[in-house]
Amino acid sequence: MVVIKLFAGFRERTKKEKIEIEIKEETTIDEIITQLKKELPELKTFFESKTAIIALNQEVTTSETKVKNEDEIAIFPPVSGG
Repeated sequence: MVVIKLFAGFRERTKKEKIEIEIKEETTIDEIITQLKKELPELKTFFESKTAIIALNQEVTTSETKVKNEDEIAIFPPVSGG
């Protein structure tokens, strides 16, 4: 099982702080995002417009990164500051 933590707009749209999903070994971030778009269509526009930062075990990652059971994924919007 993988825990997916949602932040800011992702949390607001889904009304959830985290989601737990079962995965097969050798699942990629991209495959998980595809699954999330099906299960949570309210997030589809965020992912399609590339306005999501994804971290795996607290490190920003790419869509090709492999995920294992017990990993933690965090999804949040781009951050700006000044």
